[in-house]
Amino acid sequence: MYGKCRSIDQSQHVFDRMLIKNSISWSALLGVYCQNRDFETVIRIFREMEETDLYKFGTVLRACAGLAAVRLGKEVHCQYVRRGGWRDVIVESALVDLYAKCGCIDFAYQIFVHMLVRNLITWNSMISGFAQNGRGGEALKIFEDMIVDGIKSDYLNFIVVLFACRLVAILVW
Repeated sequence: MYGKCRSIDQSQHVFDRMLIKNSISWSALLGVYCQNRDFETVIRIFREMEETDLYKFGTVLRACAGLAAVRLGKEVHCQYVRRGGWRDVIVESALVDLYAKCGCIDFAYQIFVHMLVRNLITWNSMISGFAQNGRGGEALKIFEDMIVDGIKSDYLNFIVVLFACRLVAILVW
């Protein structure tokens, strides 16, 4: 609650006063810092944690994407796979976003293609990844695929598609 109200210090204070900290409380704390774009703190806390579970990886990968830290993201990705994680739509979407934001668009696309489940976040990450990497035509193709798959668009999706259209128009002109 405090994190959603941007009261990061209060969130940390409540967490520090907890007698028993479990996976949910640790995940919530990481989420507070990630939502408030304090990505360095997410990474620091993750590194200091004695134990981690598969649920924290999505948040840490989002922090890596926010920092455009591809090397660190690859390390976290490897940790996730080594611990037996795979086929989680949240983590896979975070991986698509990470690699696309870091310019590894072909690798992001390979993860995207092999995903069994995709949500709107996954589609937006792939569409914006292609657009941000100068591949507007491919972004529009992914958008068409999304519509065919029956995924309903949101406002962010349309903004990214308009950006992709602008890229295509510039290249054609």
